[in-house]
Amino acid sequence: MFLYLLNDNEGKAFMELAIQAMKVNGEEKDCEKAEYETYLTELNLTDYETVGISFEDAVSAFRYSSVPIKRSVIIELCGILYTDKEIDINEMNWIYKLSDTFMLPRKETERLIRWSKDFSDFLEVGLMYINAKE
Repeated sequence: MFLYLLNDNEGKAFMELAIQAMKVNGEEKDCEKAEYETYLTELNLTDYETVGISFEDAVSAFRYSSVPIKRSVIIELCGILYTDKEIDINEMNWIYKLSDTFMLPRKETERLIRWSKDFSDFLEVGLMYINAKE
């Protein structure tokens, strides 16, 4: 949704962070894999394969990025973490670590997390209405 804001280097770093987010709890869920694939498409990186760079190296790609780009990264990564309808404590700690590295205030991060969850839930309900039989 907001990934169009990222340049190519940021997009690849984002995909590295996305794969790391999926592994926070040790397993990659099918719903997370599906979201990951949509990110690749949105970034026009369908042939991109993650190279396994470290969290710190991935985050460094955003050191000169604007605050709106950093916010969009947080929102989108919350999206992949919430595909299973929960963000557990390990996932929450991971997103806070990213946010702290981006130097975003904790209160702002909490709002971004809450917005991401709400948007995901609203989207699910909207799709339910669209696909409902008459």
